[in-house]
Amino acid sequence: LLINREKAGHRDRLMRMLGMGGGMDFDSDTNSRDVLWQGDCDEGCQHLADELGWGEELKLMVKEEHRKIDEEKAREKSAKNTPKKVEDLQKSSDNQSPESPPDS
Repeated sequence: LLINREKAGHRDRLMRMLGMGGGMDFDSDTNSRDVLWQGDCDEGCQHLADELGWGEELKLMVKEEHRKIDEEKAREKSAKNTPKKVEDLQKSSDNQSPESPPDS
């Protein structure tokens, strides 16, 4: 099953004429293997899950994962905007290379 906005992985005619298989064959009358659901991947996966009776479970899973991503983004944004503590600034300056001693 290929869920995609366009056909992909087609069989090459030349390779097929040379007796070499491989690739997907969506349009052949003898096709008994390859299936294409053409459209948006999220929509296709949700449709498949609905047909298998897993639709609500998938919706909850997607919602939970989006929540986790949003929380992680908020933490990263907060960390960028949080001013450094004075101790951290002092440690940072202590770790810088010392200046050369003045000439006598």
